[in-house]
Amino acid sequence: MGESTLAEQHPHLIHSSIHVIELFDDTGWNIGRLLQLVPYIIAEQIGNIPIAAEVHDQIMWKETSDGRFATKSAWQLVHTGHTIYVVYNMIWSSIILTTVSFFCWILWQGLITVDVVIQRRIGSHMASRC
Repeated sequence: MGESTLAEQHPHLIHSSIHVIELFDDTGWNIGRLLQLVPYIIAEQIGNIPIAAEVHDQIMWKETSDGRFATKSAWQLVHTGHTIYVVYNMIWSSIILTTVSFFCWILWQGLITVDVVIQRRIGSHMASRC
């Protein structure tokens, strides 16, 4: 289905409690079950993916062409532009006061408890002060 995952292509369709095994039976893909979860065109694309039930799952490292983990590819991943966040660069910009940057960084890291976070933690509702 391309270079990206179904979750990346259609984040609104994700059902985190569904496993592939639940969409596959003795005869192949359970298209009826797929249609309960995703639109027809996606179910059709998934149905065209061959799966061999007798083959065990294996972990694939998507940073190499053969799917095998290599420290070289991990090093390149960590030390390239993949790890630089646009938000980080905006927060720590030289045109923003350091105190404001620090406050924004704490907020971005989720270290400031706001009323919504407190409500989730204690399970009761509070009136917003904003």
